[in-house]
Amino acid sequence: MLFDFDFRHCTARDAMFRACRFFGVARFLHAEFVRQAQFDGAEFFGAAWFEAAKFGNDAWFGGARFSTIADFRRATFERRAAFGRNSWLGAAEFSGRVNFSETSFDRRPELSGVRAAEAAAASGIQQWPVGWTTVTNTEDAQWLIVEAGDRN
Repeated sequence: MLFDFDFRHCTARDAMFRACRFFGVARFLHAEFVRQAQFDGAEFFGAAWFEAAKFGNDAWFGGARFSTIADFRRATFERRAAFGRNSWLGAAEFSGRVNFSETSFDRRPELSGVRAAEAAAASGIQQWPVGWTTVTNTEDAQWLIVEAGDRN
């Protein structure tokens, strides 16, 4: 468990935060992850700020749960950005505000199957990467599913 974790402007060769529980604010603003960044199964009970973070290799967020704010604005993903159902622990879950505006991806991000809270999406506080949108979840009306927007 980490409380009010501050990793702003830090550089990590390898970052392993699998199944880590973040309480309070988790700050990764302007952080640089040189090799893999593993956040599989991590739980963020407060805001998670990844604004302008740089992921130089694969970034894994499968099964991660974001309770309030997940801000990836202006982040850079130079390889795989795995949030979706094909991640090691399945799809990530976003209960509150999501911001991927101005985020740069060298490869198409993997977001298929991500769960997004219907109430947050209805209030317009979820901004997904270009080409991604939320669709109705037939199994649970409280959640929407993120899918590629160019599907027919």
